[in-house]
Amino acid sequence: MTIRYIVLASFVICGMMSGVPPLNLFRPSDRFLMPEPLIDCWSSQFSIGYEGAFHARGFRDEGDDCLQADIDASTTIRKKTNVLQIYQCNQNALAALKGFDSAMQAGQLSQLFNIDDENGRQGLLRPKGCLRVPLNLLLSQRFYFNHGLSFELHLPILHMELKDVRWRPLHSSTTGEQRLEKDFVRHIRRIAGLDLCGWKRTGVGDLVAQMTWMQDFPQYKPAITNVRVQTRFGVNFPTGKVRDEDKVLAVPFGNDGAWGIQFAGGLDLTFCWTLRAGIDAEFLYLFPHTRCRRVQTACNQTDLLFLTKVSALREFGLGQQLNLYLESCHVWRGLSMKLNYQLLKRNEDRIDIGSDRLDPAMVNSSESLQDWTAHSLIVSARYDLWKDLPYESVLPSFIAWFKWGFNGKRAILTHTLGLQASVTF
Repeated sequence: MTIRYIVLASFVICGMMSGVPPLNLFRPSDRFLMPEPLIDCWSSQFSIGYEGAFHARGFRDEGDDCLQADIDASTTIRKKTNVLQIYQCNQNALAALKGFDSAMQAGQLSQLFNIDDENGRQGLLRPKGCLRVPLNLLLSQRFYFNHGLSFELHLPILHMELKDVRWRPLHSSTTGEQRLEKDFVRHIRRIAGLDLCGWKRTGVGDLVAQMTWMQDFPQYKPAITNVRVQTRFGVNFPTGKVRDEDKVLAVPFGNDGAWGIQFAGGLDLTFCWTLRAGIDAEFLYLFPHTRCRRVQTACNQTDLLFLTKVSALREFGLGQQLNLYLESCHVWRGLSMKLNYQLLKRNEDRIDIGSDRLDPAMVNSSESLQDWTAHSLIVSARYDLWKDLPYESVLPSFIAWFKWGFNGKRAILTHTLGLQASVTF
């Protein structure tokens, strides 16, 4: 009992201390990470998991022409891309300076150059960088009660790094605009406070409190032996780091400061006692949230180079997660193997600036507000060590997995390895 209260207290402390990032990293509340549940049994279960990404790449929208006027004819347009090119291949330095009053620094700088970018050739830079996620720590505490009910608390802790950032001009011809390209990073930091170099960030994600109902319905049939039904309702607390608007692609560690509610449900079928297949769907609604954000203010501005910051209300699109899995349970002692397909999707967001100075249609035309998707395939092995133990007061279990992010749109997909340990009291 003492251990249970210590674990619960640690979550309460963290809770007082989870735009949604287009990443396929796990959240600790994901159905995939749920250990074998205990139904109609008073107990508690603590889990700690580690996920590390060893490869990250971006996926563009297939409809993106990637500014073909600036790509050699021999270059093949690919959907897979660098993490800094998920919205556009190239960033338009000249367009970034548009829309400013001549008395402002950006406006004065724009007067130094011939801002004739209708041909789409001058002032274009191609960014590249390497995103690393060496740590995604997944903490979960579950309390099981009678009647298939359980209460859960989940908290992630993350460390991310963007490094080796380079901004390469696309044209070598000597022009006035090339002077802007040469000192572009320094100019942007000076006039807009936007750091276009790398960064390191560490912090907690959003805390999730969740209530679950799960029940088994035994079936006395030759093929199907059990049907398991579950529903989940959760509340997302905005404890995570928000997006850093002054650093390029510094994604939030949660829902960007917004409160949210989760609705989820799943159906599991057990065949011949050992083979299990299931489907699980989760929906996340985020409440609109106002804070200072960078927004688009002129045509042709690209998403990494928004220089204007205003107080803006963001209305978030519906978040969706779908899991389909096939599992062979306890094929050898406590060993189970699972193959899982996961789809993450976020509908289009919308910005409301509440200002007569900026055109709402222009503000909402950026690629980063549009919908995104991420497809992953996950192979895992779980070992329930309690199957080998002579006593049942403490029930340990382990899960190891490999996740392969293989397709997406306007998203960053990672390949990750992970390990989770759980203990039930």
